[in-house]
Amino acid sequence: MSFDPVMPPYNASDPAARFLSASCLDFLFIELVPLAYRVTNELDVVAREDEAAASLLGDGSGGEGGL
Repeated sequence: MSFDPVMPPYNASDPAARFLSASCLDFLFIELVPLAYRVTNELDVVAREDEAAASLLGDGSGGEGGL
């Protein structure tokens, strides 16, 4: 994909033109990168909470097979 200016006959009012502006890509990355960061952090927090809960339940104090 080229970021060079589009030469005629293509222009913004041409419905058959297939090009994407670099500013549109910039906006997309500006929105997607923080979203991906938040999602991965939220998933990491949930995984840590699950691990902490599992370690509390499986610490060997009481339950079946305990001495």
